[in-house]
Amino acid sequence: MRDSSRDTILIGDHDTLRFRTSLKKGERILLGDSPDSLSPGLELLGSPFIDTMDVDGDNINIQTSIIVTSFDSGLYRLPSFEAYKVRSDGSVDTLSYEGGELYVKTIEIDTSSFSPFDVKQQMDYPFTIRDVVPWAGWLLLIVVLFLLARYLRARVKGHRSFSKAKENNEPPHLYALRKLEELKSSHKWKYNKKEFFSDLTEILREYIEERYSVAAMEKTSAEIIEDLSRTTFVEENEIKELYGLFELSDLVKFAKYVANDSECEKSIPAAVNFVNSTLDKESVSSDKEGGQ
Repeated sequence: MRDSSRDTILIGDHDTLRFRTSLKKGERILLGDSPDSLSPGLELLGSPFIDTMDVDGDNINIQTSIIVTSFDSGLYRLPSFEAYKVRSDGSVDTLSYEGGELYVKTIEIDTSSFSPFDVKQQMDYPFTIRDVVPWAGWLLLIVVLFLLARYLRARVKGHRSFSKAKENNEPPHLYALRKLEELKSSHKWKYNKKEFFSDLTEILREYIEERYSVAAMEKTSAEIIEDLSRTTFVEENEIKELYGLFELSDLVKFAKYVANDSECEKSIPAAVNFVNSTLDKESVSSDKEGGQ
């Protein structure tokens, strides 16, 4: 449901569009990518943001706010906005919010009392988006290089870890289970949830890469799930459980979702269960025979 503070604004003024949605407990909502310009002459100020209005039993009423402005008068038809409702079972519904119409008017001048004024001094205009684009480009490049360096470091670290495990004749599943136990003992989610989920998914990616020869460290979560779905070695329920772990991790790392302690604590057993249910049975048999 859409609720606008006004349907008519003056040139350069702001208007806040509000879209209200009701969620069940356990459900989440993600916003789609929003452009800087909604339509010619109409601009979006900042990114859309979500506020929790109230909680009514099992229902959570939230409000998505979008601030727009225009420097050209006229009647504008606002485009529809998309959001994604993530249900507790992992399914995703697409929500579409109708923007409606917004009329931007100029300041009317009373010509009967109008009189000319002297020429004013030169005005200092405020910065615009065009002024900061070059700086934003450099900043974006620095961020990309930083993320790339961080990824390569994690990649090398992962290969070194499993290479060391191979030197000790430690099977991938035993190494993964040992690392998961160390992560559980660290209680890292209590002080850094983002780093906790990064470590958790890195362990699973390393295990999947060694177990199924899938380049998991170089792929997105969706690509890993798609590759595993094509194999005959992983059951559907195991893929679904892995998908839930990756989805929760991506929400925490990229969508600023704050997972509660219960979600964090349940992630470790879920990861252990995935490793145990997909471990190489032949490797386990060899381990047992070697120990006899």
